[in-house]
Amino acid sequence: MISSDGMLGGVVRFNLPGVGSAGVWASQSLTDFVVPVRRTAGGINSGVAIHNTGIAAITIRLSLLDENGVGVATWTIADFAGRGHLAQFINELFAEADTDNFAGSLVVEVVGEGGIAGTALELGTLPGQFTTLPVTPLL
Repeated sequence: MISSDGMLGGVVRFNLPGVGSAGVWASQSLTDFVVPVRRTAGGINSGVAIHNTGIAAITIRLSLLDENGVGVATWTIADFAGRGHLAQFINELFAEADTDNFAGSLVVEVVGEGGIAGTALELGTLPGQFTTLPVTPLL
């Protein structure tokens, strides 16, 4: 257990034997963010973890955009539980969309009030194909 009167920070380091290691920094509470995503059939896949930073349920909207910023698919979660968590790869989040050989971005937004934190990663099937991805607040 750690306690402090001030701000604390840290890094979580994931290690997948035979694949590689990646570090994840602390995530900040935001109302929206965008992450780059891609998927190659049988190879690389991007995933995102989303956390409701509040205690009340919120509504969030996930929008998958292609390389030109054109919407491919949207998913709205109306009752994302307080302190709730969701972690999936893009082909799981958007099973109805053709994400084979896909490159683009994922936008995650709170609809109404509330806050979310996000972490994103990219995982492949070969050694060294494991990295974290930037989570950027929308302006």
